[in-house]
Amino acid sequence: MRWLRDGVAGRDGSLTLTAVVMASVLAMLAVGIDLAMAFTARSEAQRVADSSALAGASAFLDYSDPTAAVGTARDRLYDFACCNVVRNRLVDSAEVSYEILPEQRRGTVWISRQGMGTWFARFFGVKTLGVKAMAAAEVSVEGSTVSGECPLPFALPDLWADADDDVSLDYVPNAEEDWEFEPGDVYHPYAADPPSHYGDYQDTHGTGFGSDLRGDGGDYGRRFWIKAGPTGQSGKGGGGSPGGLDEMVVPGGFYAWALPSETNDCDPLETPRGMPWVQENIAQCNPCDLSIGVPYGTEPGNKSALKDEMSALIDGDRNAYWDEACNCIQGSRFGDHEVAVEKSPRVRIVALWDPTLGLDLRGREEIVFNNFARVFVEGGGTDPPDFQIYGRFLGRVSGYGDPPDDDTGTLISHLRLVR
Repeated sequence: MRWLRDGVAGRDGSLTLTAVVMASVLAMLAVGIDLAMAFTARSEAQRVADSSALAGASAFLDYSDPTAAVGTARDRLYDFACCNVVRNRLVDSAEVSYEILPEQRRGTVWISRQGMGTWFARFFGVKTLGVKAMAAAEVSVEGSTVSGECPLPFALPDLWADADDDVSLDYVPNAEEDWEFEPGDVYHPYAADPPSHYGDYQDTHGTGFGSDLRGDGGDYGRRFWIKAGPTGQSGKGGGGSPGGLDEMVVPGGFYAWALPSETNDCDPLETPRGMPWVQENIAQCNPCDLSIGVPYGTEPGNKSALKDEMSALIDGDRNAYWDEACNCIQGSRFGDHEVAVEKSPRVRIVALWDPTLGLDLRGREEIVFNNFARVFVEGGGTDPPDFQIYGRFLGRVSGYGDPPDDDTGTLISHLRLVR
């Protein structure tokens, strides 16, 4: 019977060892479940931090003065963080902390979720877990390419300091002034960090749209014409006052240009031409990337027949208007100013060209842009000769890439995560 007794003893030992091993494996699996839950929570918190940092930093795209964007940046990052979830529960404002650095156009966000109960780790004395995530995003100024920004097929001269024609001495081409770029005039495109050769205009960040030459605020909300009336009427129809470039460009024109087409792989010089293509690019958003320093073709002519397309564009948000008191869009069917800037069909971008080129856009030729600007479209008038379209300057355009010339600047900004 000894063999039986030894066999039982051996089997008991094996069973004991098996039980110990199984218990250890189950313990590791149990702890692994809690660790997996913690890793998932950490990933979700990081996603919220990333998106909140980007939302906050996006405010620096909308303000020429970065210090003015701080309040909006804070509100955006909080709004975005608190409408997202970590482990199936909305993020609470107490779980969000932030730092906004306007000088760097940067926002940093921390998302912290503590007190998450464990399933199995509690048997080993670990009853709760916590996670924390951080992300930083910034607006890098002076890019070269815009994408998906819904451009209008119109080209406008950038603004300069006119030595002779600026009778009112306000650096604005008013209706009673016929501006033309001539010897003695000065032009420097907007630059966030102007080079020394900007001279007297270094402190104002240049002379072009977005600079502080015409007052603090970088022209935000400034009204200028996109399509003026006949000679002598620039700025008078539709209740507006800006205008006065009749000597510089053809009065009454839209100064249209040919946007590239996806059909031709967005080749800037292989584009459809003529009125139908111009009309289509008013009615719809062209998806092709657009770059400064690249030649595009112009579309000569008055284009007064575009009245219907521009009226339809304005009717897409017909009750929206520019409120001078708040320097913002009011009455939009899409919501307040910040939402309207993102969603209203009346917020588009236009191309700007160097006024030293002296173009008049009377013929079909090539044109090279050195900037793009976001605008809110206004307009009025009934008869095509008097139908005028204005824009409110809304500052920067989101984009990417490096400018082709390090000595100049652009209004194209790149929103990106940096940490």
